[in-house]
Amino acid sequence: MLSGRSAGRKRGSCPAHVTPRDQRPPCRDALSDASLAKLTRTAGGRRAGKQFLARLKERTHDRDKAISLTSYFAQLKAIHRWGLAQPQNLSVIHQPVFVANGESDRMVPTNISFELARRLPNADLVVYPDAGHGGIFQFHEQFVAEALDFLER
Repeated sequence: MLSGRSAGRKRGSCPAHVTPRDQRPPCRDALSDASLAKLTRTAGGRRAGKQFLARLKERTHDRDKAISLTSYFAQLKAIHRWGLAQPQNLSVIHQPVFVANGESDRMVPTNISFELARRLPNADLVVYPDAGHGGIFQFHEQFVAEALDFLER
């Protein structure tokens, strides 16, 4: 299962579409406005962001640790290096793949998800409307149902 990944991108397309705003280091406080950067700026996106933050507050223990700046910059370096590499031949992957993305993803442009699904012979693609990179959080109930259905096949 892939979600928001851009393995089907054209050479050099990934880093070029990521804006400086998207590349800001993550905030230590996961409940800050930076958490909303992965959602759209429409009324629906803002509403979904508030709901997402409310769900995050429900979990008070055993939470994920914040990513370190060292790890964050290592990730960016790896993404950049990967974005310059030649695309892989995905037609040899016959495993079913679930690809999910938001229709307005600025970090992993949605057209890359369409290309990924086209290049994988057994892919299911779901694109969430009025959603950005955090589409699976914005449409969490729908995503979980679709992912479980996919995994049960």
